[in-house]
Amino acid sequence: MTTLGELAKVLELELRGDPARSIASLAALESATAGDLSFVSEKKHLHKVSDTNAGALILHPDWVEAWSGCALLSTTPYVAFAKATRIFDNHPPSSGQIHEHASVADSARIGVDVTIDAGARVEANVVLGDRVWIGAGAYIGHGASIGADTVIKPGAVICHAVKFG
Repeated sequence: MTTLGELAKVLELELRGDPARSIASLAALESATAGDLSFVSEKKHLHKVSDTNAGALILHPDWVEAWSGCALLSTTPYVAFAKATRIFDNHPPSSGQIHEHASVADSARIGVDVTIDAGARVEANVVLGDRVWIGAGAYIGHGASIGADTVIKPGAVICHAVKFG
């Protein structure tokens, strides 16, 4: 759990309200509770703030009058919320290893600290950048290229010659 003041500092956003307010998680406006941080990314959604139970919102400074509760002010609320997801990210850390039950073609080029989980298949001529994480059972097709720090979720299928990240 963190406080709104801590979030404002880390996200480098202006705070309106109680800096000691506890924020336990992130949530959509419709499902947010008093311990949640939510956001409004477009002005057309401002009417929804009257029905939310969120403990705080990330809002554009021009919309602050629409919400009487605690707020973090950002000219790009969606981007600020995306950055907040990293703070609340609770998935396990990558291992930086290739699991013994993964299948990796000899011609694949593998960067440093790459994780390839059990059951994943990496085909010929694939390029995986540094710190890529290939989840369990994922398939990476011939000649695909995946850039550094990209996470491929378990069971995903990346077709041949696809390039991203």
